[in-house]
Amino acid sequence: MDVMDYAAARRDEEPLARTRGASVCLEGLVRRFGTTAALEDVTLELAPGELVALVGPSGSGKTTALRVLAGLERPDAGRVVIDGRDVTRVATHRRQIGMVFQAYSLFPTMSALENVTFGLRLRGLSRTERVRRGLELLELVGLAKLANRRPHQLSGGQAQRVALARALAIQPRVLLLDEPLSALDAAVRLRLREEIRRIQLELGITTVFVTHDQEEALSIADRVAVMRHGRIEQFATPVEIYHAPRTPFVASFVGRANRIEARTLGGTQLEVLGQPVAAPEGWSGPAGLRVVALVRPERLALRMDPQANGRILGVLFRGASADITVAWPGLPDPLVVTLAGELPDGVAPGAPVDVRPQGQVLFVEEPTP
Repeated sequence: MDVMDYAAARRDEEPLARTRGASVCLEGLVRRFGTTAALEDVTLELAPGELVALVGPSGSGKTTALRVLAGLERPDAGRVVIDGRDVTRVATHRRQIGMVFQAYSLFPTMSALENVTFGLRLRGLSRTERVRRGLELLELVGLAKLANRRPHQLSGGQAQRVALARALAIQPRVLLLDEPLSALDAAVRLRLREEIRRIQLELGITTVFVTHDQEEALSIADRVAVMRHGRIEQFATPVEIYHAPRTPFVASFVGRANRIEARTLGGTQLEVLGQPVAAPEGWSGPAGLRVVALVRPERLALRMDPQANGRILGVLFRGASADITVAWPGLPDPLVVTLAGELPDGVAPGAPVDVRPQGQVLFVEEPTP
């Protein structure tokens, strides 16, 4: 039977069944390469069906953590537990894990459908069952009409969707995604990350998504683990990570933050840019300390004022918003102010402006002794 005839014959069949995602626990993982610690006491717990993003700079350990979870690396210490079972020394193909990497790694001589069903053939499924399952998955990723195309006939986004469908074909309990979108252009990345989240929610697969793109992580994850030097600096919801960072690194790495020299007014109050401002929740200190306040660009207000000492250095228009760079007396680095909507009249390089904080400070770095 022709592939497209087969697809037409099963249009009214039941959709793909929802998978019961597995619980995943990484317990005290340590992995060293010579004298370099790629992982240092990494502990994470994922609930069934949860999508967790690992973010961090290059060399932070996020890909190593993923490879240890997949069984491609063996930890020097610690355990990998899936659904209560210790799989630290279990082979990759016995962990019920699907993997999608930055490089699509599709077989060039096989069609999209053959690539998707390759793992099913190794598992001994009949051709009829392989085709049925493969077409279901290609339909899920929106590529059923391209089932007969070879990889060189697909765009980058289409090839990555085939790779995703292939990973899902074996009905994994855990899905691992290692920088799957980094080779794609911005518009395709946006569409495909939304597709990945839709499919993940629809199938209920526990998913670990590694990315260096903070916006990508915040937009699709249930929780985000920020990694640095092989350790987890913070593991929390995207809202907590962005609005309540626990360390200066998290505050600066996830999103942008202005570093502004400030003075404590006592208790939970600070003086920032000459204005009293509330400190982050849970922070307090004596009056008179010199500190550094971290403030998001969107938490700064800009006002045109011919008497002000601030001067606009540049305007970066982004459509719905704009980033205004301002030189401020006494600060070594320019301020970045993000304005939403229509820009005030007169906003241009060289214009005098006043800048004031609004709302709470993001983070306070206390002076080093």
